[in-house]
Amino acid sequence: MEKQSIKYTTDGKKVVVVGDLNQTEKIVQEIYVTNDGCEIPQGEHFVVSSLLDSPAKSWKDKKLEELEQVYEKESQLWELKTEQLIKEKTSLYKALSSRVKWLRGVAKEPEMKSLNNALNTIADFMDGSDKWVLIDNWGRYILEKFNDDGISIIDNKIGDSHDYRYNSMRLLSLFGESDGSFDFRISQYSNGTGSEEKVLFFKSKEEALRYIQNKLDNKSEYTDRDLKDIDNFSLKFDIGKYNKYQDKLIEYSLKHIKELETSLSKEREQCKELKNNLI
Repeated sequence: MEKQSIKYTTDGKKVVVVGDLNQTEKIVQEIYVTNDGCEIPQGEHFVVSSLLDSPAKSWKDKKLEELEQVYEKESQLWELKTEQLIKEKTSLYKALSSRVKWLRGVAKEPEMKSLNNALNTIADFMDGSDKWVLIDNWGRYILEKFNDDGISIIDNKIGDSHDYRYNSMRLLSLFGESDGSFDFRISQYSNGTGSEEKVLFFKSKEEALRYIQNKLDNKSEYTDRDLKDIDNFSLKFDIGKYNKYQDKLIEYSLKHIKELETSLSKEREQCKELKNNLI
């Protein structure tokens, strides 16, 4: 069956053209589809005066097709929105569950010493008593007296650079842990985001220094930052912990020297080989 002989009647039938009846009419035979999907001409021959190259669609069929396309597009969009809402709901539920769990834990068994300390700190602010502010950033300490103008830690030199993070307003928050403990913390950025630094309040400078000293005493060995803190605040240091620190530096230096010697030996061999290859 040649492809060009396949036509369509105005009422939607697929036919094969058998021949010409006259100049305006054609003899055709309708094509049917078998159970196995094959298309074959079958049935009585009949005469038509109009044939189409492709199936004609009624206005209703065309409109239904357009509506189905719109429905499919909108359906996919709403499925995506629904999935997003489910994810947000799940995330929110987990966050709320964690908060409820924390609240129940604190209400059931709060750490009274930590809670009392937080409440006493708030009371100190209200009665205007002297306070010293200690910012604990993973063992890097910044200590300054708090006055009526607030914390004035500005351009505090840290190592070889300046830290300007305190030269603007920050949100001081009271954080509660699931174990019932409480801490005041200050965020890295002014909008309250970023890693939090622990902020402690003491009634005197001596009390704050005792806190730092106690932290150092409980360490098994010193780090670079610890030695800087000892120097900055004129604290006591343990010779044993200092020797451990020095031993590690020596060990690192010896390892580095060995690596450099190995690298130098390779470079010498390569240089020797290049000289031998000279023409």
